[in-house]
Amino acid sequence: MGLRVRVVLVVLSLLAIAALAVPLAWSSASRRTAALAEERGRQLTALADSAAVPGMPVQPLVDRYHEVYGEGVLIVDTDGRILAARGLTTDEPGAAAAANRALIDAPASPWPRILPSHTARF
Repeated sequence: MGLRVRVVLVVLSLLAIAALAVPLAWSSASRRTAALAEERGRQLTALADSAAVPGMPVQPLVDRYHEVYGEGVLIVDTDGRILAARGLTTDEPGAAAAANRALIDAPASPWPRILPSHTARF
């Protein structure tokens, strides 16, 4: 009888822990994703602001961003001319579509949720 009671208590305890851990992990994932999206948005806005200044050398900033994050960067003006690029060209379908969305001021695609168990760098 004592063994059955312990088994039931252990199972109920595990269910209670899971019921608390899953929403906590989901909330943590949402916070991490929002923080990363905000930081990257801030950095890319700074790059875009630098590109808007006439005569400002933007290519070293783009090169540094690519070195730090390993992501391609493509800065185009309102006519679609490339101002600075590293790791991306307008020949790539995804980059061309993103540049066209940016030129018409369409909202960016949402980030995938970054779960706490996710180990890849963003």
